[in-house]
Amino acid sequence: MSEQLLSIAVYETNMPDEIVNKFIKDGKIVDQAGLEACETESFEKFMDKYKLPCNDKKNVLFIAGDITGCGYVRCFIPSHMISKHSQKYNSITSVTVPIELIKWADIIIWQRQHQKQLIKFLESAKFAGKLQIFEIDDNLHKIPPMNMASRIYNPETEPYKYMLGWMKHCDHIIVSTERLKDFYGGILSMPCTVIPNHVKANNDIKEHFVGDRVRILWAGTSTHAEDLTLLIEPFKKLKDKYGDKIKICTMGWDGKMMFEADMDKVPAESKKNLKEGEKIMQVIDLNLKTDKFINGVPVDQYVDKLCSMNFDIGLCPLIENEFNRGKSNIKWLEYSVAGIATIASDIEPYRCIKDGVDGILVSDKDKWFEAIDALIQNRNAIRSMAKAAHDKVISDFNSENIWIKYEQLFDRLLEERQK
Repeated sequence: MSEQLLSIAVYETNMPDEIVNKFIKDGKIVDQAGLEACETESFEKFMDKYKLPCNDKKNVLFIAGDITGCGYVRCFIPSHMISKHSQKYNSITSVTVPIELIKWADIIIWQRQHQKQLIKFLESAKFAGKLQIFEIDDNLHKIPPMNMASRIYNPETEPYKYMLGWMKHCDHIIVSTERLKDFYGGILSMPCTVIPNHVKANNDIKEHFVGDRVRILWAGTSTHAEDLTLLIEPFKKLKDKYGDKIKICTMGWDGKMMFEADMDKVPAESKKNLKEGEKIMQVIDLNLKTDKFINGVPVDQYVDKLCSMNFDIGLCPLIENEFNRGKSNIKWLEYSVAGIATIASDIEPYRCIKDGVDGILVSDKDKWFEAIDALIQNRNAIRSMAKAAHDKVISDFNSENIWIKYEQLFDRLLEERQK
């Protein structure tokens, strides 16, 4: 486990793995479905052993709503960097909400929170005069139907409604993009601050074209099922043209998925012969023409894994919709820091790319094959774009420097409170 993730249940960077595993086993550290309040004897003993920072600095508490990529980039890393560098603020991250932490904190950042059983902590913090900030880096109120997350976040669900209420209860909102600032700031009439996503620096760029094959990568999860359809035909054409001269890989998701169908949408004819307790499963198989599937790795190991694999071209396809317009450029950041040249859809998240210089933008869904094909045939362009993108990301999106933006925001909000 990385030193950032060792703060997952709080406090010390040398927390033993057996302690973390016990909390996971006992359900004290929960998955991306959310948080839970912990008031057990084991947690009290844990609190006694791992003391909270106590000094003249202000105390910042990040409450992570998930322990996947979003929670890692938006809570664990910023908190760690604030704690490491700031002369004004202590900072810890937790996925649990004991009242001891609420009492300790001067500033509380709630990431993607919506669980009604935790509202008592939100209200307690407000009554105690804590500065409370909501953190969100996706437009969870505009998720398209093909995205599996729409089953959790849609106008009919509690998470969708409670999250808006939670935001409104806070003093401020942190988002990752200007589009999210416009959306949430507009519908809630609340102040929002953009703090962009970031990535851990890496200066060890691997050599390109190992074995003389151009290696192409798409990395992501099944939430990108609709986006990945943009690559179905291009992959077929590329393999027909180049065969073994190229290697196409997917990482994290292979284009296949099976899940329980929404029975309200299943035709009556299909349900009439079902026995009690039987379910209808829905299958997605994009039938991607790829050479290899690479399993995902823990979030704190992901960038290091990318840096070790010697890929030449990384793909970032996004269908044009409001949810995707609000997304960040995180995939470009990750590819770039690993020395991978990026080809991306020409929509807002990737318009940070200077087309032809530090990446390629595809403005037409039917142009993906041409864009990839052209880059395969221009290895010097792959090298130069990868180098330019790497240098830009190290300079402008380095995780080591992200704490400054948070410190500036905290300073401003605390100063405004005193006026």
